[in-house]
Amino acid sequence: YVFAVFWPVVVFFNLVIAIYEAQWEWAVKSSYSMGDVITELHWSDWCLSFGSLVLLKFFFVENIIKDVVVGLHPWKSIQPYAAFVLEGARCHIIGYKNKQAFFVENCAGQQLGLPTQLLSKLVILVFKVWMAAWTRENRLPLITSSLSTTASVVWLCFKFFKLQQERRAVYGQLKRIVCDRSEKDEGAKKKEREHAQKFVNLHWRVEIDPKTERATSLTQKKYFEKCQVNEDRCAECGRPSLSNRVLTELSISDSVPLSDSQEECPIPPVRMQILVPELPTECEGPKLPGAVIE
Repeated sequence: YVFAVFWPVVVFFNLVIAIYEAQWEWAVKSSYSMGDVITELHWSDWCLSFGSLVLLKFFFVENIIKDVVVGLHPWKSIQPYAAFVLEGARCHIIGYKNKQAFFVENCAGQQLGLPTQLLSKLVILVFKVWMAAWTRENRLPLITSSLSTTASVVWLCFKFFKLQQERRAVYGQLKRIVCDRSEKDEGAKKKEREHAQKFVNLHWRVEIDPKTERATSLTQKKYFEKCQVNEDRCAECGRPSLSNRVLTELSISDSVPLSDSQEECPIPPVRMQILVPELPTECEGPKLPGAVIE
């Protein structure tokens, strides 16, 4: 009876953690700042897509398989990428900062699920050993099965401690990148900082302050409010806010010199107005489900 009650409870906790991880990833990747997930679907398609993500999280499917479409997409900001055809087959090469970063990104979301998964394996192992000790029939198959479960427990322990070690190392590297102010915020360096901050937001759910180097917990509401402040956009649909819907005036004045051997060609001052279509004060477009926060 103990096994009949305890094992379903552990499996239920595994499912809850999978839903929790899937809900966070769905919310972040469906936001306008990333746009990797399309959520404007029929409710049945939405349930099927989200349920598939939950199952992928529940069974610890690696991200390199789960996000293969995103990973092989040619539009990259800073990640090294190459595609070529070799002997009639199309090949792709994706670069990562180092081996530790690849391991952490490939095992994203498993830091919470591994302990409960390990606990469920221990429950099964104890039950098999108890059955083998108290029953004479089928003892050899139970002992053999217990050996395979023991190997699985050892592997999960090794993977969990390795993941924790790699996560600490990668977090330190990303924190140094975010807080590095030795160069100007422009070009590739700025993109690298933004990418590092997004990586920390997604996998650690914290926000690193570059000035104080302190990390604060990040919820969905805080994440979308941060995107809205930084990019001055609506947190629901991603459209520019009213502060960006203004008239831009360009003035061209003075004269334009053609060359040293020619006289200056006087051009009368020209004043142009670029009219931006007036949009409603409130968002009336389709809202991003990931940004709807109650």
